[in-house]
Amino acid sequence: MLNSKIQADIDHPAKLYVSDFDENGQTECIPVCYKTDGKAYPVNLHDDIIKQLPVLKKRFLRYDAYAGKGIEEILTAEQLEKASVLTVNQMQTCVFYNKGKGQFDMKPLPVRAQFSPVFGILVTDINHDGISDLFLGGNFYGLKPEIGRYDANYGVTYMGNRNHGFDYLPPKQSGLFVTGEVRDVAVITTKSGKTIIVARNNDALQLFKGN
Repeated sequence: MLNSKIQADIDHPAKLYVSDFDENGQTECIPVCYKTDGKAYPVNLHDDIIKQLPVLKKRFLRYDAYAGKGIEEILTAEQLEKASVLTVNQMQTCVFYNKGKGQFDMKPLPVRAQFSPVFGILVTDINHDGISDLFLGGNFYGLKPEIGRYDANYGVTYMGNRNHGFDYLPPKQSGLFVTGEVRDVAVITTKSGKTIIVARNNDALQLFKGN
């Protein structure tokens, strides 16, 4: 997904520092990402990081004291060194083509797959042409207001083509229109044909009958 305040690539990875930074017996998670100035900043705003690490309150009494501070100016070198670090350098939803002998070719899906995080991917032949198609569902609402919730996925359908690529098919044509936080997509086959089942977080299932 590229439609996010948090961006990452090989040279500017997003990171999650995990440790008991203030040694109070509780583990804290501090997300960090780079900005356009090439400096890594904590994602957390002033009040949020103070709630996590009250020990920082004396150092950053004012908002302007915290503003513009990189992660290395907020946590000590020792704290950073002791932390477990989870790193992300690829934000796009991709497909992997098996080249054989343990080799895979990674290709990002077209832009509409990058509007929101994807949690459910169905690989099936929707139009019965012998080529695998994709249906993607996602979204995530549990975010702070300053980040904004990810809700731009209404079900993304890609029709596979003979050039090993994918062509976007709008919901109006595919008949696959989904709202909510999708967490899984599956297909069942009965005597009457295929039914696509979409599972949504804290919501009813959505069922789509195939032709």
